[in-house]
Amino acid sequence: MTVDVQQARRFYQGIWSRLSNPKDVAAARWIAAILLCADAFSCIVIILRVPYTEIDWVAYMQQVQSFVKGERDYSQIKGQTGPLVYPAGFLYTFTALFYATSGGSIAIAQWLFAVVYLVNQYTVMRIYIATQAVPPWTLLLLCLSKRVHSIFLLRLFNDGITMLLANIAMLLLVQRRWRLSLLLFSAALSVKMNVLLLAPPVGIVLLQATKWKDIGIGTAAAVMLQLTVGVPFLLRYPKSYLSKAFEFSRKFLYEWTVANYWLDDRAAKQGLR
Repeated sequence: MTVDVQQARRFYQGIWSRLSNPKDVAAARWIAAILLCADAFSCIVIILRVPYTEIDWVAYMQQVQSFVKGERDYSQIKGQTGPLVYPAGFLYTFTALFYATSGGSIAIAQWLFAVVYLVNQYTVMRIYIATQAVPPWTLLLLCLSKRVHSIFLLRLFNDGITMLLANIAMLLLVQRRWRLSLLLFSAALSVKMNVLLLAPPVGIVLLQATKWKDIGIGTAAAVMLQLTVGVPFLLRYPKSYLSKAFEFSRKFLYEWTVANYWLDDRAAKQGLR
């Protein structure tokens, strides 16, 4: 009996030593595979059992329909929540989703966003594993976020598409594929401008790790991508496009904030700009 207990203890200690070793890439890959399968099952349960909450999807589809009908003046592309305030990459992405969901079916969109969510999880896990900075067991934490599941599966926000592209860019950065990383970063920016919040650390990494030539070529490619996606709007209504797609003066409502709930209402409204 004592021998069996000791053997069991050594067995579990061996497992834990692998799960807590940041350098154990093989263990991390096994954990990632198991977690992705479990998370896929959780996505199915969430979609089938948790009610969808409409916030922006209908507005996205209304804006896309305006674009599909030929409107190129950004100030005139509107939905039920107001005018379009995202760069042109958003329109192209959600136009594709419009057709893929048979004109905006929420039920179909949820399953498509579940795929986007799982690909995003896979990408982030690859970043964790590649950096060997955290133990394999911490991958579990990536699957426990109620808010992330909600953003992808129950809200269908454009943040999901944006962060998938941004995280692919971060993975390429870890892999030292500097130019392609900047191109994907620009693609993420073309869907939603909040990716600019990642620009300072990305810039620091590039300045420390690569040559000016790579930064220059990558930046030129990123700018060319922005110009290319914006061409239909820049050629006809450049002021309208630039002022709406990259509206830095836009204010955000306090009731929608997450990070600033620790502030009172007045202080938050002064800072949410």
